[in-house]
Amino acid sequence: MSTQRHHILPRSRGGRSKGQNIVKVRKTPHEKYHSLFGNMRPDEILEYLVKDFWGGQWFWLNQAMAKHCQESRR
Repeated sequence: MSTQRHHILPRSRGGRSKGQNIVKVRKTPHEKYHSLFGNMRPDEILEYLVKDFWGGQWFWLNQAMAKHCQESRR
């Protein structure tokens, strides 16, 4: 399985090449990610998804975040 380094905050947007800003991801999903989101920051991606895919409904994101927070407390 081929992996690549992914910058969570892109270098072109001020992200660093170390620490928590770097994760290893598989090559194909990484290419698809950048094909869809380019070099957006995580907050911009969420706004894009809410606006263009979820019809402006923040409800779905709020639901997912609430579930994640509950599970992470366990």
